[in-house]
Amino acid sequence: MQRLNRLPKEMLLVISDSQRALLLRNEGTEIHPSLAVVERIEPIRTTNESGDSDRSGRRFGGSNRVAPFAARSAMEQSDTRRLQSLELADQLTNELTKMFRQGRFKNVVLAAPPALLGALRDAMPPEVARCVAAEIPKHLTDATIEDIQSLLLAPW
Repeated sequence: MQRLNRLPKEMLLVISDSQRALLLRNEGTEIHPSLAVVERIEPIRTTNESGDSDRSGRRFGGSNRVAPFAARSAMEQSDTRRLQSLELADQLTNELTKMFRQGRFKNVVLAAPPALLGALRDAMPPEVARCVAAEIPKHLTDATIEDIQSLLLAPW
């Protein structure tokens, strides 16, 4: 993707991490952007709702009758961050597709960690993927809107 020199008016910006997303629109001019919040997307479910616990489970390797001292092995805990990231990518893709079909944007910039950008790329329908003007592999969800405006136009 190419670097942005300007932010076209009405351009949509998606600022996301693996747990939440912020959709912003440029309400200003190309040279003097003014970002306004369009929508906040929070995760659909939390870790506790997904059935994950703090500790992974244990599996016993046999029945007590056959092998009373059968080996026990730990089961791997699911990667909740990765699952949340995939769920958020699906949520974002659905929202972007809906907004695109309603004609609410023509260009979009995605700013997210590299893994989430990859998940978004994989989940995005081709007509929405063609609208992606730039991808910024940075974690910007904790930045202020003013900081985001300056960072978008700075070299990265």
